[in-house]
Amino acid sequence: MRQTEKWKGQGWIPDVLYSVLLGLGFMQLIVGLDKINPSNTNWLLIRGSDLSYHYLAWEYFKDSPWSWPPGQLVGYAYPMYNSIMYTDSIPLLAFLFKSLRGILPIDFQYFGFWYALCFVLNTRFGLALMKQAGWSRGFRWLIAPFFTGAVVLVARFGHAALCGQWVLLDVCLIYLKAKTWTIARTYSHLYAVVFLTSLIHPYLLFMVLALSVTPLLQLTWEKRIPWTKIPLYTLLASVLALTGWTLSGAFLFKGQLSEGLGKYSANLNTYFNAWDVGRLGPSFPYYDQGQGEGIAYLGLGVILLILLVAGASLLRGPSNPLPSRANRSGSINFFFLGSVLFFVFALSPKWAFGNHLIVDWAYNDYISRTFRGTGRFTWPLYYFILYYTFMQWHRLSWPGWVKFLCLSCMLLVQAVDLSPLWKRKPYIDSPPSSLQYVDQFKRLIASCDKVLVYPPYLATIADYWDYIDFTNLAQQAGKPITTGYGARLPEHIGRAFRDSVNNLSAYLASHPGDLVITHVDSLNLHQALIQKLGGQSFQFERYRVYAPEALMKKIDLNGIDPSSMERIRTQQPVRLQEYLESKASLLIAGSVYEEGLGHLGESTKQYLKEMGSHTDSLRYGASWAFLIQNRKFIREAISMTDPVSLSDSFQCQGHQTLLELESGGYQAGKKISIRLGGEERSSPTRGLTLVVLDSCGRFVEKVRFDTYLSDAFLIIE
Repeated sequence: MRQTEKWKGQGWIPDVLYSVLLGLGFMQLIVGLDKINPSNTNWLLIRGSDLSYHYLAWEYFKDSPWSWPPGQLVGYAYPMYNSIMYTDSIPLLAFLFKSLRGILPIDFQYFGFWYALCFVLNTRFGLALMKQAGWSRGFRWLIAPFFTGAVVLVARFGHAALCGQWVLLDVCLIYLKAKTWTIARTYSHLYAVVFLTSLIHPYLLFMVLALSVTPLLQLTWEKRIPWTKIPLYTLLASVLALTGWTLSGAFLFKGQLSEGLGKYSANLNTYFNAWDVGRLGPSFPYYDQGQGEGIAYLGLGVILLILLVAGASLLRGPSNPLPSRANRSGSINFFFLGSVLFFVFALSPKWAFGNHLIVDWAYNDYISRTFRGTGRFTWPLYYFILYYTFMQWHRLSWPGWVKFLCLSCMLLVQAVDLSPLWKRKPYIDSPPSSLQYVDQFKRLIASCDKVLVYPPYLATIADYWDYIDFTNLAQQAGKPITTGYGARLPEHIGRAFRDSVNNLSAYLASHPGDLVITHVDSLNLHQALIQKLGGQSFQFERYRVYAPEALMKKIDLNGIDPSSMERIRTQQPVRLQEYLESKASLLIAGSVYEEGLGHLGESTKQYLKEMGSHTDSLRYGASWAFLIQNRKFIREAISMTDPVSLSDSFQCQGHQTLLELESGGYQAGKKISIRLGGEERSSPTRGLTLVVLDSCGRFVEKVRFDTYLSDAFLIIE
């Protein structure tokens, strides 16, 4: 009996098991347990996701030789080097798994494991805080989902390293336990969490480093340590933090300061504004859409709990007294004060309530420009509010069954309210974008010295964020590539490299093993390179690839269409406006697939307006179909949300021909159809497709302009 009571009193084994089960449950709900599989990398190669550059930078880091500092990676965004810290690739795990790279598969990821770990640890520390507040195990388990599914955690899904918010809960727990721990134990825990956080993310480190002083302030207040210990601790903790940063490569170069200060801030109503994550709670406008960076909605369940506690406090009588002063946690809660100061910083420099700007401090100091996403500093106060709310609930003198019933109802309300957030992310189970002609690209990249994306450092070469596909291919082949993303980069190296390739033919003359990848509208560039240096160019849909003569000798041309070389020699660039003018006497049917408006030039738009088009109504991702005859838009249909369709018929020599058009832009499901006499003449390829007909409705030709990127080059199909 005594052994049972002793085990029950410890309570850590059941809580740990529950933390694992609940954490993995949220992992399945929001991310998917299959993402823990280290060989499953497809979900990390989705265009537009920041997870892609976290993963690709890790792959380059894994293959980089060990050097000093250990966090340096090379080959990614060549010739700029980078730090595993500035690519948000979680140095803590990157170092661990790089040390095991000899036994790792070619494609290996730890980000799924990290997400699962964050859910589990948020649960574990939430349980520990609730135990500190006095709750029994059953109540702790009921309250834990409020910490596991915290909005500030789940909403940060796209930035893996920033999900390590359990370190904030750890510091809060240390603050509470410092009252009963030995001084030495408090110091050791504080130093450990500071050093760990220095290997996770700078934003979290800044919060942890400042909040880690609060337990010492409390001990000073209680006269357990002299105040002179605080400067010494701050110095040693800073040394540990700088050590972690040094190992991670944070001081490899002086990165540029961030722009956008005040845009990515918090709103005064952020804790009570459902924004786009709550279905039931109050919803207010934001001053700027960038303030979504500071989203910290508590959830309607928590808000109702706060209101109930406040109401009970107002109505308390002799039967419901507040704890005596002797039983309170202290007259000053330094952790709370530190969290409030961070919230003030999160508002900076523009304080807004809803969409009303209250004050603009208009300062632009070094620290705030380093941390431009000031809205993230709402997190400490968010977690403190959670802890304090449930602590006050425990102190209510209500019967246990009433508290349990209320908490159960509020958890249900919280789950329903946050259902837009507590669900699988819609894009992570989608197959990654497929690059056409991938086998041909692999063959070309395998033979080169490095991949030169031209102009360098483009994220979008011919398709949205397609640098991901080419960077992945280059990494697999062990080749440097002149594109990539990082929170900080040595821009002076990047500028020098751009200058060195301004005269591309001169650069390639001294680097004949480099492969050049450009968008299809770079025809003149390729023709000039072929004329000056020889070699060959190939066209793969919207891409052109140039290989110097020396590189051509290494390339296996099996499976590569040789006719594209001849087409490049003889093609001429034709602008959309010029093409429409050249076909003015004919009927032109046009339809947009996915996106075809991004780079309609101003002169082109004006030309279309003069012909009667409503080009001012066109926006990114719109559906657009039209018929042009004799320099006039005779039919036009535009929609931002739905597919559009047009039809017409032609009578000629006793025959009737039916023309049917359909366009669905990116916002309308991506559709296209140009049917002439029942025969489909279009193909589902991004941009503006034009089908030219004579006066009898007979097919003349089909061309396409990838007007998402350029209206200066037509593709004949």
